[in-house]
Amino acid sequence: MEDASGAGPTPDIPEDQLQPHRSGLESQFHSKLGEARGSMLILLDDAAAEDHIAPLIPPDGRHRLLATARTAPADPAVTVLPLDSLTPEDSVALLESATATSVPKAPLAETAALCGHLPLALHVVAGRLRDSTDSADRVLASLRPPGERLAELGPVRRAFTASYTAPAKGAARMLRVW
Repeated sequence: MEDASGAGPTPDIPEDQLQPHRSGLESQFHSKLGEARGSMLILLDDAAAEDHIAPLIPPDGRHRLLATARTAPADPAVTVLPLDSLTPEDSVALLESATATSVPKAPLAETAALCGHLPLALHVVAGRLRDSTDSADRVLASLRPPGERLAELGPVRRAFTASYTAPAKGAARMLRVW
């Protein structure tokens, strides 16, 4: 199994060895896809460049790749679906749907705003609301920035940080690729 972020068994690969290592991982990835029973959905979040996406496109029609990126790939075989942040009303509705009990709209609206109305950040927080014993107020308090607001990734970073630092039944798991 290899951590897609590079923080797995070999996090510090010298520059001159990076390409052979990457090629080996790509081959291993495609081999695992070939061995898979049924179809798979591969999720690639925040791809920095088109060359991060292209090697992971499944070679046959059995599997699908869903990637998020800040720039649209030029590959004509790639379908681009531009996404925007949700409206404040839709953000609150998403959070409301995750809570088992009735929660006042004010803390949910502030939570949604702190998540930048970004769908990914909202889903992370919604999962925490759904799966934990924390109240909406406690989740909100964990999202409030302790000092300066983070740069453009602040809303997503806060949502992930709050989720991973919350008391949990088990250790937080890293998303991993073979």
